[in-house]
Amino acid sequence: MLRMSANGVFGSWSPTIDSSIIGTTTYIFTPDASVCAIPATLEVTVVACFGFTLNSYLDVNGNNVEDNGEPKFPSGHFEYVINNDGVVHYVTPSNGLFRIYHNSPTELFEITYIIDAPASTYYNISIPSYSNVSAEASFPNYDFPVTVLQSFTDLNVALIAISPPRTGSFYHDRIVYTNNGNVAIASGSISFSNDAAVTINSVSELGIVPVTNGFMYAFTNLGAFETRSIEVIMQVPPIPTVSLNQLVTNSVSATAGANSDSSILTQSVIVSWDPNDKTESRGGKILFSTFMPEDFFIIRSVLRIRETLQHLACALQIY
Repeated sequence: MLRMSANGVFGSWSPTIDSSIIGTTTYIFTPDASVCAIPATLEVTVVACFGFTLNSYLDVNGNNVEDNGEPKFPSGHFEYVINNDGVVHYVTPSNGLFRIYHNSPTELFEITYIIDAPASTYYNISIPSYSNVSAEASFPNYDFPVTVLQSFTDLNVALIAISPPRTGSFYHDRIVYTNNGNVAIASGSISFSNDAAVTINSVSELGIVPVTNGFMYAFTNLGAFETRSIEVIMQVPPIPTVSLNQLVTNSVSATAGANSDSSILTQSVIVSWDPNDKTESRGGKILFSTFMPEDFFIIRSVLRIRETLQHLACALQIY
C-alpha cells in the first residue's frame, strides 16, 4: 500500500490507489497525526487500453510454436493497415517483438511480417500474415514463426565508448559481441588491446588472461542472435604523462573458427581546469584573534567558478 503523498508526506490513501479501475476516481490522502499537513485529494482518470503483441521468433524445430529457448527473430519488419484505408504502417523492432496500443476494439488490422534482405535468403516465414485482427484488452499474441533455409554463423564485435579518457581519472569502454547467425557458436575468443598510455583497472568478466597491454577471453555457447558484453575500466595518468587532445586507441578482435571480426576505437584525452578566484566579505584574510565562535555562522564568501577547456568538472572541493 502506498504510504506517501506526491510531495513526500507520510499518511494513507482512501480508497487504495488502483490503476486498473477504468474511469475517473477521486482519492483522499490523510496525513499521519504526527505530520504537520492537511488532507489532499487526487483525481485520477484511467482510459481503457486495447491492443495486441506481434512476435517474430526463430522456430528451430518448425512446429509453429514458440518453445522454450527459441530466440526472437530480429531481421525483419511488420507492416499493418487499419480498416483497409490504404495507409501502410511500418514497424522494425530490434528484438522481433512489438506491442500495438489502440483506443478502439472495433477497428480491424491487416498485419504482415517481412524478412529483410539479405536475411530473406536464409529464412522462411511460416505464418506471414493475419487478417481482421482487432485490439483487445487482453493484448493477445500474434506469432510469426521463422524457419531456417540455410544454417550459418556470423560473429560480430564492436568497441563502444561509455565515457571519455579524462586525465588523472578512470574511463570506460564496452566490448559487445554478437552471433548474427542462426546456429550457436560453440566456442570463440576475444582479444582486447589497450593504448600504451593507459592501464586496465578492471574487467567485468572472470577468467580473462592478461597479456601485455590487454587481455584474452574465451567464450562458449553463444546462441543464435545472442549478444554479450564486457566492461573494461581503464585509468588515464595525469598531465604531463599524457597531454590534452592526445589520441588514445584501443582495439578488440573476436574469432570463432572461420568467423572473425574486429573494431577500433580512438578517443581524445580531455581535461577540466578551473581558474577560479575567491573573496570574503571582510577581505582576503581574517585576523584569528578577532574571529569569534559566532563568526562560524556569518562567513560570507564569493566563489567565481569558471570551468574552462573542453569538458565538465566531475568534482569540486572547497576547503
